[in-house]
Amino acid sequence: VDSLLPSEASLITEDHFVSQYDSFLDAEAVVIEEECNIRVPLLNMGTSFVRKSIFRRFHVMTQVGIDVADYSLTYYPKDEELISLKGITYNLVDGVVQKDTLQEEDIFINEGKISFAMPQVKVGSIIEISYTMKDEDYIFQDWVFQNFYPTLKSTFRVITGPLISYQFF
Repeated sequence: VDSLLPSEASLITEDHFVSQYDSFLDAEAVVIEEECNIRVPLLNMGTSFVRKSIFRRFHVMTQVGIDVADYSLTYYPKDEELISLKGITYNLVDGVVQKDTLQEEDIFINEGKISFAMPQVKVGSIIEISYTMKDEDYIFQDWVFQNFYPTLKSTFRVITGPLISYQFF
């Protein structure tokens, strides 16, 4: 598996737009799911970099929550490189799920920062963002399981070969 991100099998349907977050009625947005997969290369793979794949799915609950659509991430240009970036906004319009995809011209990359605004976001939208970074450094960044917005599911996974051991501090 190349990207290690949730598959298209988890397609957004009409049922996803029904509020399932009664305990988060005051939330501006909810992180439905987020996942970080880090693949450490095996010695015989011929690569010397770590591949980090991130997936996040948000549900915009209020007008203020629309801010979740203005997304940015920082990276270390000396060690890290963006391999792929995808974003989709889903809206329910007259009972039909509409899908708007982030366009390459809407992604801005400056030294150490990648920023973009998701298209067609409004109250009720579901936003998916996924990206993969190539990292020459073997130091993992912290993963925060609860964020500014309530998080329903958060997964951090490290995939290594049997000959690699890591110490976590």
